[in-house]
Amino acid sequence: MVFKMTKYIKSQEALPSNLHIWDPVPTQTAIMETKTVDFYPTSAIDSSDTISFVIPAMQKYMLDKVELVTELRVLTAAGGNPEPNNAVSTAPHLAAALFRNVDVSVAGVSLTQSFDNSYAMTKFWSDVLHHREGTHPILRRKEGLLLDWVPSKAHSENVVYFPAEVDGVVPPPVNGNGKERRDRIQQGRTVCLVSDFNVSLFKQEKLLPAGLEIRVSLTKNYPEFILLSAANSTDKIVLDNIVLRCTFQRPTDMVINLIEERLAKDNAIYHADKTALSFHTITTGAQEFTIDNIFNGTLPYYFLIGVQDRAAFGRDRTKNPFSLHPMKKVQLFVNGQEHFPKPVERSDYDSTFMYEMFLNQSGYINNGDTLLGHHYDCYPAMAFDLTQDKTQNQYGLNLVRSGTARLTIELPDAAAANQVLMVLAWYEQIIEITKDRQILLI
Repeated sequence: MVFKMTKYIKSQEALPSNLHIWDPVPTQTAIMETKTVDFYPTSAIDSSDTISFVIPAMQKYMLDKVELVTELRVLTAAGGNPEPNNAVSTAPHLAAALFRNVDVSVAGVSLTQSFDNSYAMTKFWSDVLHHREGTHPILRRKEGLLLDWVPSKAHSENVVYFPAEVDGVVPPPVNGNGKERRDRIQQGRTVCLVSDFNVSLFKQEKLLPAGLEIRVSLTKNYPEFILLSAANSTDKIVLDNIVLRCTFQRPTDMVINLIEERLAKDNAIYHADKTALSFHTITTGAQEFTIDNIFNGTLPYYFLIGVQDRAAFGRDRTKNPFSLHPMKKVQLFVNGQEHFPKPVERSDYDSTFMYEMFLNQSGYINNGDTLLGHHYDCYPAMAFDLTQDKTQNQYGLNLVRSGTARLTIELPDAAAANQVLMVLAWYEQIIEITKDRQILLI
């Protein structure tokens, strides 16, 4: 038997790791300390709708992670505890719904969209897509994320949590998970949330250079957006405490010096996505409609759509801001070319094919094991992957595409008044940080 020489000189021997029986586990010597610091608001949280934080420029400490720790209660308009059987619940993702505007500024450059509740929608769908079904219990506790397990948006907005007795039997509530969310806040109980801060720059493996000042501004959301109840309810959300919990790591002085020497020559590079939320009016009574020029110019690498009530994004306690109305048929045209071989369509009683295409276009994150597995009928979004290799940029960046995008949609029934098409898009964005800690958006 003849073995040919390795074709590529720089290739390493193809020995699997289980044959490296003499190699010890590498010893970590570059990080000297990991420190967690709580940063409190710069003013009293009850004196303004806007809560501001400053993460100061810390020398020798590189930022690793940012979390938001919040303590809140649901009280009556007069400030008392609600009655035991109060029919008031929360939106399916409480941590995402708390703030209608989130602004993060690094070295004076804003990294978030200013559109009201764009942060809420982005965090909701990012968490739903990237977490496995098995994480639902911990997310319910930490972030107040408990999806409605019901067949439609109308069921998700049913707040009859204590049905009347029928023939001596008390039936279960239509929306059991809505009642579970209600039970957590009942009678003014304090709820503590520890939530991941959904800013792309903070959610990657690379540490941020030391010496960066970061400013965070959170605008409180309306109770009508956060709470689900009858229209005449007046209960309110009270924030008792809120902090930014930041984790820093301090490398050795030698490593810090090496980083600074390299920064003097080359900017640090971070891949931090930019998201954009937009809405398109649906004509009342329409069952089939086309939306031209959803994007015109630079195209996102991924986006999702859903049919929503306009009131769900405002001040309406009866509307669930995250659940969606169903779509019957969807097709996308990019530069005039069909995105799918044929329109994606669901039957009257089965959404399996549409859900499969949603997972397909989402890149089968976690092999398709997402929080939506049991809940898609209540959150029937459709996704579109516009990358060339159809990987949703999970393994590497694709070239940025330009062009036009046109959507054709058919609904199961004529559109009700004041419905809109929600479009949530992800764009590639490169952030460079200079030696002087200036931020460049590429």
